[in-house]
Amino acid sequence: MIKVLTFTSLFPNSIQQRHGIFVRNRLEQLVKNGNVESIVVAPVPWFPFRNKIFGQYSQYARVPLSEEINGIKIFHPRYINIPKIGMNLSPWLMVVGVKRLLKKIRKDGYDFDL
Repeated sequence: MIKVLTFTSLFPNSIQQRHGIFVRNRLEQLVKNGNVESIVVAPVPWFPFRNKIFGQYSQYARVPLSEEINGIKIFHPRYINIPKIGMNLSPWLMVVGVKRLLKKIRKDGYDFDL
């Protein structure tokens, strides 16, 4: 069995169910044949407020830290994102936000091949 770690900022979650649906569809087809196992790391921007008065940003606060959808374990670590001005920094801030989780996944025995 091939163990795949899927790292993407485009993946559906229980709050944003259509976000990156094409990535989930492809991954489900890959896993369906039984030769591939996958864990998904799909970071979301950190936002402190859940109230809907904050518009689309409040969705980020409601995304669970982890969940399972159709048998695929998904982690949603948070990273700092500065709206409008932070696009050059986002990749670096994402790395900082997921580094600890990736180490934990390996420590817990998920030694991915790809």
